[in-house]
Amino acid sequence: MSRTLNNSCVLEHPKVARKPQLFDLQNPIKSYNVCMQKTKAYNIPQTAERLGVHEMTIRYWIKKKWISVQYDYRNYPVFTDSDIKKIEAWRNTLRKR
Repeated sequence: MSRTLNNSCVLEHPKVARKPQLFDLQNPIKSYNVCMQKTKAYNIPQTAERLGVHEMTIRYWIKKKWISVQYDYRNYPVFTDSDIKKIEAWRNTLRKR
C-alpha cells in the first residue's frame, strides 16, 4: 500500500484567479487531504523491493545517515519517487568505483 506525502503543494480554486496559497486556513482538513494526494510515497519494504535490496539494508543506510529520509504523519520513514531515483544514482556511483 502506498501512501501520499505532502511536498510543497499549492492549492488553487478553479473559478477564482488569484495568487495560489499553500494552505487553506478556513478548511485545514480539506486542504490537508488535497495536499496529501499530490505525491506518492513508499515505505521501507516497498522502497527495498524497488531498489532490489533487503529492508534491513535500507534501515542500515538510514541509521548511518547515508540516505536522507522524510517522515509521514505517523513518524514512519517514507520515500518519494525522486528519493528512490537519488538512491539509485548514489548506488550506481558506488558500483563504478
